[in-house]
Formats: sequence, structure tokens, C-alpha cells
Amino acid sequence: MALRSHSALALTLATLASACGRAPLTTAALFADGMVLQRNTETPIWGRAQPGQLVRVRASWLERELTTITDVQGVWVAHLPTTEAGGPHSITIQGGDELVLDDVWMGEVWLCAGGVDMEWRMAPGANGGTTNAAELIAAADPLVRQFEVENSIALYAKADCAGAWSVASPQTVGSFSSTAYAFAAMLRRELDVPIGILNATYPGARTQSWMGDFHVRSNQASLADADALDALRLERGEFNAAQRAGQSPPVPPGSPTLVYNAMIVPLAPFALRGVVWRDGQADFDRAGPYQQYQRTLAQSWRDLWCQPSLPFFAAQLPPRSGGPDAGIWAALREGQRRLLDLPNSGLVVTADLGPVDGTRPRNDGEVGRRFALWALAKCYGREQLTPSGPLLRKSTLEGARVRLEFDYSGGLRAREGALSGFEVSGADNKYSNAQAVIEGESVVVRSAEVSAPRSVRYAFAAPEQGNLTNQSGLPAASFRVVFEPAK
Repeated sequence: MALRSHSALALTLATLASACGRAPLTTAALFADGMVLQRNTETPIWGRAQPGQLVRVRASWLERELTTITDVQGVWVAHLPTTEAGGPHSITIQGGDELVLDDVWMGEVWLCAGGVDMEWRMAPGANGGTTNAAELIAAADPLVRQFEVENSIALYAKADCAGAWSVASPQTVGSFSSTAYAFAAMLRRELDVPIGILNATYPGARTQSWMGDFHVRSNQASLADADALDALRLERGEFNAAQRAGQSPPVPPGSPTLVYNAMIVPLAPFALRGVVWRDGQADFDRAGPYQQYQRTLAQSWRDLWCQPSLPFFAAQLPPRSGGPDAGIWAALREGQRRLLDLPNSGLVVTADLGPVDGTRPRNDGEVGRRFALWALAKCYGREQLTPSGPLLRKSTLEGARVRLEFDYSGGLRAREGALSGFEVSGADNKYSNAQAVIEGESVVVRSAEVSAPRSVRYAFAAPEQGNLTNQSGLPAASFRVVFEPAK
């Protein structure tokens, strides 16, 4: 973005305008040199100027000029028609001052968000390192662009965020989210269009920190957190003082809406194709209601963008090595799987990619590729692609046997050897290893030790022990099914 004047003069003019009570012309942080706009749509573009100011927007690809007037708070919004993929283009905005946005491209835009697993960087170092980092960095594509939202929290929804666009290059891409970049790079190769990533990550933030206030309060599992939010707002003086001092505000770890207010609301209604979400670890002590949290999160963002079918793809947690907490991690993964109950959703399974402990390189390139398979199949008409391994669709009791039917069941097989990872329990809730055989496009499970099954589970506490796959070679998602007792 550049003011059409010498930088020192521009600063002087802006200072004088402020002193005289006239607000300088600005855009939201998202609108800057090097950005990618969603192609073939009408994308909002917005900013601030003097209240009542006429604002003119000229785009190099449009013959007509767009005009709008700022409201009483000085906010202006224009709706910019975009074209087929390509560029570079420019946008000139006039309203008291003149701004020019250069190196603007049309392509596909995705919001890639979550916690430490999404924040993980490509290059080795603190919070970074992927198994194929050198290959990805060397092949960095300048038509993949990332807008990284600066970490922030707020008690109330903010109008803007801090952040900047970066062009992928061997010098810059090492600091990109490894999952998001691998996802974008595959879309770039397959679609041959520019790809924009909005990277919003905040390690340690609970799922409810990413939800809007209404959705927190309507989520019946989270009323205590709504009370905590009210208490925070009553004590906002201490919160605001800490932020002004550059210190971490005193907030409980379960504080809802804080990240949503500061890092998600300012992105809307920037035009998106969909959302890629990778998180879950911060809710370790809330494994039970996590299923409800994640589905509410997706609904919250769909409502914010006014897109009821906005694609929302999430990744299951990777394996954790045994220990007394294995059941809690299993419950979290099951909650993540239940996202599939929502339309236009998808689940990336990571059970076969090895444990994640924060000290060794991770295979995030493959995680990103699996996200891209979902996007290609669901959003870009690549119906011939199989985006997932088997996903449980139906379970039926057949006496002492359980029949399991799956979506994406074409070519069911064991990755090696006989099927493993299946367990069955009776009324005593004690699980026994079960024999599993493939019958057509279903799996039949039984255990000699359980004559009346009440529950069946697969790769549950130890997801790495499951070996069910399909012709795509992608792993089946872990699951647990409990049957109602006969009346």
C-alpha cells in the first residue's frame, strides 16, 4: 500500500488531519500490497476515513468506478467484483487522501486457523520443523501468499487486527505455517491459480476462545464459561491496563470469545472459499463436551461470514504415546470425528503419521496434502479423488457380531497383515480384542469373549494400532459406538 506522495509529507498530512479532527483514509489491515482476493465473487473491501466522506474505489480490472460514503463512525465499505484468477492488479482508493494497493491477485482464499499444531512453522527451530521442509522451502511458489494475524485477545469484538501479507519465497516460507503452506502449495499445483492463506493461530487458546459470544452462551456445555466472560468484562479495567502496559492480561485459561473478538471478527467478511482448522490440545480437560464445542465453532464462523455451508475441514489429533491419559486423548479425537455430522465438513486423520511431542520434525506436508484432498473433492469438483480413509457411517448388531459400514469404503483392506485395532465390550464395559474381517464394503467384528456386544471401538486409545484403509491408502478414523440395551 502506498500514499501518492513522499512518505514524510504523507506522515505530516496525516498528523495535521488528525490534529484538525479529520481522519486519514485507511483500509483494514487485510487490504495491502501482495494480497490475494477470492476470484469470481463480490468481495467486500473496507476501511476508515472522515465521517461523511465520499470514497471512490477504482480497480485496474474494472471499467467502472465504485463509490461509497463513510458512516457516522467513519467506516466505509465497497463491494468489489472480482474476475478469473490472475494478476497482478492494482486498486486505487480516494477519499481525502489517495491509497494504492499493488501486486493484487485473484485466486482462492482459505482461512487456516487453530492452535500450536497449525502454528507449527516449516523451518527447524522453536515451534518448527517438518520432515520435508528443505523440499518445500526450495520449491516455494510466489503465488502462494500468507496473511499472518498477529496474536491478540480482546473482551469485545475489534474492528481491525494487526498483520501483514508475505509472498512465499525460499527466504520467507520457512516462517509460514507448515500445514497451511503444504495445503496451499498442493492447491496451487492442482488448480494453477494464486492461493491466499489467512493464518490465524493462537497456541493454548481453548475452542471457546474462538467462538462468538452468542454461540458460547447458546452452547449448553459452556454456561460456566459465559459467567467467566461476564466477570472478565466487569473487571475490564485491569484487563485493559495490562494490555496498555504490554503485559499478558489476567484471564482464566477457559476464557471464551477472546481470540474470536481480536483475530477472527476483523477478518470478516473478507471473501473466503473455506476454513481449515487444526487444534484440540488446549481442551485436554474438556474432552467430554469437545464434540459440542467444535461443531459450535464451525457454526459460529459460518454465521459470522453469513455462509451456512462454508466448508470447514478439521484434523484429528495425532497419536500420543500411551500413558494414563490415553483415554482422554481418545475422547478428544472422537469429538473431532463428530464434526462430520455437519454438512460440508471433512476430517483429516493423522493416526499413521507418528506421535507429536514438540521436539522432532513432523510430517505436516502430508497433513496439508490431506486437507487439500478434501478441498479438491468438496469444493473444486474433483469427484474422482478419494479425500479420506474409511469413515464410520453405520453400525448394526447381528447377534454376537457387529457390522460396520463406512463412507469412502471402496477397496477396504488392511495396511499390512490382518485387520487390527478393533475391540468389543459387553455390559461390563470391559473391552476385549476382537477379530475383524472385511465383507464387501463393510467390516464384521466379533470377540469370542463377548457374546452380547454393547460397544465396539477402533484404534481408540492407541490409534497407531489400527490398520484399516481403502484404495486411497488413507487411514480410517478412530471411533467408538455404544449400543442402547434391548428393552
